[in-house]
Amino acid sequence: MKTIEIGVLALAALLCGWSCDDAELSPLTGEDDVYVYLEDATSNKVIGDMVLVSQTNTRPVTIRLNHAVDHDVTVHFALFDDEMLAELNRKVNGSFKCIPTEYVDIPESVVIPAGQVNATFNLTCDKFSMEGEKYAIPYYITSAEGASVTSTSSRYAWSISAEIGEVPCLIFGKGRSDATRLAPCSTDSNDKSKCWRLGLDKFTLEWWVKAVSYPRNNQALFWMGDDNGGNSAAYARFGDADYYKYNYLQIKLTGKEQKFDTGDPNKYGLTANRWYHFALVFDGSEGGLFTLYMDGEPVIDHGTNKPLEHVSNLEQFMLDKMDFCDTDTQYRQGDTYMCQYRLWKTVRTQEEIQKYMYVEPQYTDPDLVFYLPMNEGEGDTFHDVTGNGHDGVIGNISNGAHTAAARWSTVRLASDKWPE
Repeated sequence: MKTIEIGVLALAALLCGWSCDDAELSPLTGEDDVYVYLEDATSNKVIGDMVLVSQTNTRPVTIRLNHAVDHDVTVHFALFDDEMLAELNRKVNGSFKCIPTEYVDIPESVVIPAGQVNATFNLTCDKFSMEGEKYAIPYYITSAEGASVTSTSSRYAWSISAEIGEVPCLIFGKGRSDATRLAPCSTDSNDKSKCWRLGLDKFTLEWWVKAVSYPRNNQALFWMGDDNGGNSAAYARFGDADYYKYNYLQIKLTGKEQKFDTGDPNKYGLTANRWYHFALVFDGSEGGLFTLYMDGEPVIDHGTNKPLEHVSNLEQFMLDKMDFCDTDTQYRQGDTYMCQYRLWKTVRTQEEIQKYMYVEPQYTDPDLVFYLPMNEGEGDTFHDVTGNGHDGVIGNISNGAHTAAARWSTVRLASDKWPE
């Protein structure tokens, strides 16, 4: 173990791992009027967000004294023990696990030189597969030589999530043979016994999509809703007969009579070969309000320059099944790349949509109905990783009409700017 001495302008990179177990607070030492604390923990905040973008990621950590002293102050660190982690989870209503020690480096100790009031070091974390679990880097000041440790500002944690980055992605191609229905709803439309019958008073559906071209109308993305003749329905496609161009997203609702879209493609058209993130939000408590987001921003009603909102008068959306790309061959004249479908039984805020559209959610989040990364990279099945069983098999709607293997492509879903 090593001690790092840091001046005001210097950063230390000499780091070593600590265990989450058996890390207990040592007796406090130092002068009564001199104390040391973590800068990140001074605003009644106990946890922040850290996105793992690169293979090795760094986050500066600043420790401070309340005033300069004429002697060095040595500050010691460790990761939380089990009891401290449990307390953190209670405070934030979370279920975080402590990061495995092989992926994180934090110094054993740091020296604030005499005459200076702060020191900064780099906490580093390697990107790793979290497999849908929620991990944190929870660390604290165990003790200090030459100062006292404040009880209220000596602990902090980073909630870590991994950017989706470069992953395989499904390509839905020409014709109806790729049309897919999520399990466990039967492909036999007369058999209702296996359908979901899930009533949602709120939901948010998110997905990533890229169209190679927009050559025809009615390029279906998905249909979701009531399979028993009710009014609950949401159908998304590129293009309709409303315009002479088809490079726009249209949502049709409740019996497909009601509809709204991203705007006149002659003025606001979507770009071919460009990835888009969409989110469709439903709130039954607001008159069955539907809101559409594109790339984290609400789609604008270009007539009023206000967010496009559609009132459906549904108090509850009945969900029986969900189908993908179920349109006749004549409408499928170009490849469509789709992945990262997530259905939440909550209204996701714009901040949540923006903040997390590039990262994986916790697979077992109780608000997820299904999460389909569509990143298997091989085979004809894409899996619902929540454990709720809503898997898809390419071509299962056509009952054997799918003759070619599913196609996959490596894509990159990455952000060039992360919100703080």
